[in-house]
Amino acid sequence: EDRTPHIWPAAVHLLRRLILKDLEFPHPVRTKLYISRAKSKWRRLENEDALWSALQRKGYRRVFMAEYPLEHQLDMIARAESIVIHAGGDSPITMFAPMDCKIIELTIGRLAGTFGSLCWAHVLGQPFYRVNGTPTANTGKLPTDADCTIDVDKVMEAIQ
Repeated sequence: EDRTPHIWPAAVHLLRRLILKDLEFPHPVRTKLYISRAKSKWRRLENEDALWSALQRKGYRRVFMAEYPLEHQLDMIARAESIVIHAGGDSPITMFAPMDCKIIELTIGRLAGTFGSLCWAHVLGQPFYRVNGTPTANTGKLPTDADCTIDVDKVMEAIQ
């Protein structure tokens, strides 16, 4: 009822250990990731070029998760220093990010999702910031599947 995740943190830590234990991390360098939806059919960012330009100047790498096998996705996430991600089906992967990884979630105000990046940040103690965009065209089947524009300055404030 209170919309707060009620998950046993020890269960999440056990799951993280079980899944990440066999991965080799050939590149121990921490990375900053922007997980893009530019190639998706809905919930795209109409001003992604402006956001990507600003993030690039701050050392972010843009990735399209569907282009990588699961092991590579987990490797990228497990080494992330900061992740800018859209709310939705991709966002639960942040549960495998380091506990000091800053999570910046992009969404629209009417998508109140709490079982994704927000939930895992709450359980793991990750710094979490949500930036709401302005919905534009509804390109999917659900009201929450709207494309949007995002205030790039607010995202840049969140990554500081």
